[in-house]
Amino acid sequence: MALVREFTENLEKEVDVPIHFQNERLTSSFVGKHLTAAGVNQKKQRNMKDALEAAQILQSYLDCLSPSK
Repeated sequence: MALVREFTENLEKEVDVPIHFQNERLTSSFVGKHLTAAGVNQKKQRNMKDALEAAQILQSYLDCLSPSK
């Protein structure tokens, strides 16, 4: 994690774009459980997981930006 923080600090000096960290530790488990519950077989899951995990990480970030209801 220290290397990531160092890289981020260096990157922030070079670009004028905010950088946000998003916890993605449970994303694989979350996506896998939902695909299994939906009846998607293991072979198809392998083909879909990366895109669905990325979408879940983005959705989590967007949810954090939304004001609480």
